[in-house]
Amino acid sequence: MTDAQYLSSTLTVMCGEFELRARGRILVFDGHTRALPPAGKQDNVELPDLEVGQLLLLQKLVPKQNFTKPPARYTEASLVKELEKRGIGRPSTYASIISTIQDRGYATINNRRFFAEKIGEIVTDRLYENFSHLMDYGFTADMEETLDQIASGGKDWKIVLNEFYSDFRHKLDAATGEGEGKTAVGGMRTNLPTNTDIECQNCGRYMQIRNGATGVFLGCSGYGLTPKERCTKTLNLVPGEEIEDSTLDEEAEARLLVSKRRCSVCRSAMEGYLIDEQRKIHICGNIQTVSAMKSSRESSD
Repeated sequence: MTDAQYLSSTLTVMCGEFELRARGRILVFDGHTRALPPAGKQDNVELPDLEVGQLLLLQKLVPKQNFTKPPARYTEASLVKELEKRGIGRPSTYASIISTIQDRGYATINNRRFFAEKIGEIVTDRLYENFSHLMDYGFTADMEETLDQIASGGKDWKIVLNEFYSDFRHKLDAATGEGEGKTAVGGMRTNLPTNTDIECQNCGRYMQIRNGATGVFLGCSGYGLTPKERCTKTLNLVPGEEIEDSTLDEEAEARLLVSKRRCSVCRSAMEGYLIDEQRKIHICGNIQTVSAMKSSRESSD
C-alpha cells in the first residue's frame, strides 16, 4: 500500500495581542492510513489544513506554566566526562583540578554536586576580561596537545614558551596597570566592597560586603584607614538556603530560584544570607556591577 504523505508545518494563530504557535504536520494524502490507522503514540501532532486569514473559534483553553531548566550541576563524574570531551587535562590531572577549585574556594561540593562560590565567579570574570584567550577551551586543549608533543620530542619547549610569553607579556602588563593601591592607573578591575546600612558594633561605621576565599562576609568600612584608626571587625554571613541545599534535587532547586527575591535594579535573583538569628541580608548576584542590597529584620520564631 502507498505511504501516507504529510507536510511539516508551523501553525501561527493571533489571539488578541498574543501569538500562539503549534508545530506538527498536515495530512496531504492518507495512503494506507485510510485502511489501517496508525497505532501507538505519534511523534508529530497532526494539524488541521487551514487557510491563511481563516477565522477560528476557541473551544477550549488549557493554561499551563512551564519553566526553562538550567543545565544539571556537575558531579565529580560528570565534570571529568566534560573535561575529557573538551580535551582539558589528562587522567593523571583530573583529581588535581577538582581539588584545586575547592581548595581555593572557587567551588564547593554539596550533596555530590558542585556549587560555584562568589569568589570563583569574580575570579572567572576578571580572567575573561583580561586573558580571554587563556580562558578559551580551545586554547587549553591545544596546550595539552602541545605539551604531549614536547614530552615526545616533537617540539622544543623553549620555542613554545617564547611564542606563548611574547603575547602573554603584553596582556599581563595591561592587567597589572601602573602604580599601586589607590593610585594605580588602569589594570584589572578591582574587587571593590559594597556599602550597607549595617553599623559596625566596634566603631559605629558602616559595614561593607566583601568576598574572600572563605565566602561572602561583612567587613568594617574602617579597614582601609591608617593603622591607628583601622577597624578589623568582620561578620560571617551564612547562606539562607544552606540547610535546604543539601537535599535539593534539580527540580526543587529550579523552583527555589524562581521564588527568590529579585533585585529592584536588574531583576536578578538575590542571594539570602543570615547575619544573626534576627537579621537577613539579600545581595544581588550582580553586586560587583550593580550596588543593590536589601536588609530586613525578621522574627526569630
